[in-house]
Amino acid sequence: MPGLSQLRKAREILRGNFTNLWRCEVALIRQNEFMPTLNSSCISRADYEFGTLYLTFRNGLTYTLRGVPEHHYHGLLRAPSAGAYFNRYLKRRY
Repeated sequence: MPGLSQLRKAREILRGNFTNLWRCEVALIRQNEFMPTLNSSCISRADYEFGTLYLTFRNGLTYTLRGVPEHHYHGLLRAPSAGAYFNRYLKRRY
């Protein structure tokens, strides 16, 4: 039968695992909050933070575009075709 110190150690390990699990869940929730899903056949997700635009494409590639003005992020989200907007205003410019 385990001693009291072993039970305390096991409790601390479990508490730490639950804390780490909770942190992972919070990170995933935040990621989903800040990376809107686009209705696009080309781009699946977009995020903008401090002049950097992160685009995740349906093929799994993620592009990081630096120095992008914020109005381009909002334009991408509102565009009827996110892929066309990317090709016209962002590709080879940032």
